[in-house]
Amino acid sequence: MKTLGDLDLKSSLSSFSNKGVFTKELDAALLLGEVDIAVHSMKDLPTTLEEGLALCAVLERGSIEDAVVLNSTLKEEGKVKSLDDLPKGAVIGTSALRRRAILSKHYPHLNVKDVRGNLQTRFKKLDSKQYDALVLARTGLERLKMHDRIDQILDSSKFGYAVSQGALA
Repeated sequence: MKTLGDLDLKSSLSSFSNKGVFTKELDAALLLGEVDIAVHSMKDLPTTLEEGLALCAVLERGSIEDAVVLNSTLKEEGKVKSLDDLPKGAVIGTSALRRRAILSKHYPHLNVKDVRGNLQTRFKKLDSKQYDALVLARTGLERLKMHDRIDQILDSSKFGYAVSQGALA
């Protein structure tokens, strides 16, 4: 099932006025009896659920930190091992407004841009050199067994994390 957040890959997430951008269609299917259960990243859930819906379980929380995935060409050249090594003007992709703001604060010399799509789509954009690095939720990479793509873990005391990041509900 595709949600508005899955279908509109051009708009930045912060431009959506609807907080349920990844949940609304699934919620409607639940209420209509078309599906029996929906699993969401808890950080994507609106604070108030629609009448008739209940939050029945929260799984053990995964990692809360964000992770950096570098363009493989930069890594192979051996010059870049982290965000600190990227040259002025390097393009960093992330979908979260929170990440864009904090990355711009700590790395004003880098060009932080919005990137949308599922992980495979984002990796295609990275590997085709549209981006020099991506900043993603560590737990998402870990849950999809993509540990090998993680090049740097960002310290949550410096870079923060989203409320409920790492939790499935």
